[in-house]
Amino acid sequence: MSYLNVQTILKLIFLFPMLWLASAIAAPSDVITSLKVDPEIGYEQTPVVRLSVEIETQRDLHVVMQRSGDWKTIKKVTQRVKKSGNYTLKLPVENLQPGEYRVDAYLSPRRKGFKDKIGQVSRVPLKVLDKPTIEKEKFAAEDKVLNVTFPKQVTSNGVVDLDIKFQVVQARVLQIRLLDSDSWEEFGELTYPVPHNGNISIPLENMSEQFPTGNYAWVISLLDNEQDKQVMAKLGKHFTLSANQ
Repeated sequence: MSYLNVQTILKLIFLFPMLWLASAIAAPSDVITSLKVDPEIGYEQTPVVRLSVEIETQRDLHVVMQRSGDWKTIKKVTQRVKKSGNYTLKLPVENLQPGEYRVDAYLSPRRKGFKDKIGQVSRVPLKVLDKPTIEKEKFAAEDKVLNVTFPKQVTSNGVVDLDIKFQVVQARVLQIRLLDSDSWEEFGELTYPVPHNGNISIPLENMSEQFPTGNYAWVISLLDNEQDKQVMAKLGKHFTLSANQ
């Protein structure tokens, strides 16, 4: 074997582990990107945990409720997650006592536990008050526009109302766009902060004087508070705008 061949082999022997190490370092890790729970609940209420995860393969998602001080585990729930996304888990506890708690969440390989956790533990505090339930803003388990009411035909220069009923899992932004439903040209956009479930009524006056006659659609979405990401599928409401008679 020549000197050149030996040198080449030695380089390859050294290079392969370095390439594998670089690949392992560059590979994205599985992480919990968001962990949320109502910070205060009554002792007759069930803690509800909402999480967002980014994973490359199937993992086990573990959520643990522990009592502050002695850190005794009060409740543990494990769920197999097959893809990235949002998940909601409930932690039903019989005879839940008022006090300070925390909720931990972590990922592991399938059928593994805390010793084999992937990455860091996500953690949020939880306080159970000395009352059965507490008043809180009304939220839902899913972001959704429930109903849109608007006339199918708009002909007068009077006032017509656009009524929208919605539900949210947290404070959101309601986006309302007016589009030509033939060309999909946009004629305008309105945004409204919505702090909880509810409805909104928007009076619109003299539309036939402000827009050309034709076919239109209201396109309605719910956005996150940064207004850069839709949190639900768009909902459309079609109507025809005719000349005033």
